Amino acid sequence: MFGYSLGAFLTVGSATTDPRIGAAAELSGGLFDRLKEHTQRFPPMLILHGRKDTRVPLKFAEELQQEARRFQAQPAVHLYSDEGHALSTAAAADAVVRALTFLQQHLRP
Repeated sequence: MFGYSLGAFLTVGSATTDPRIGAAAELSGGLFDRLKEHTQRFPPMLILHGRKDTRVPLKFAEELQQEARRFQAQPAVHLYSDEGHALSTAAAADAVVRALTFLQQHLRP
């Protein structure tokens, strides 16, 4: 699965509870607090986030990494230093390539 912003929160929530989801990539999202107690698993996950995001602050990406550690998982993380919630054209293109590459590496054809 892939999700951006609210879609990223939905992607993470689904990926951590539904065993049919083999991998997830999320951009500018996190895990809703009330879903943390329902987390059952942590599949391979790519976390992409802008360090200057004010709509979904960086703390959400950091908390997601902490939740992954609770399941002995090591998500792949890429933080965009000068980006906010809506990525620039160059950063968005980079995020697409990273997400596709990640998902291709972790999902079977």
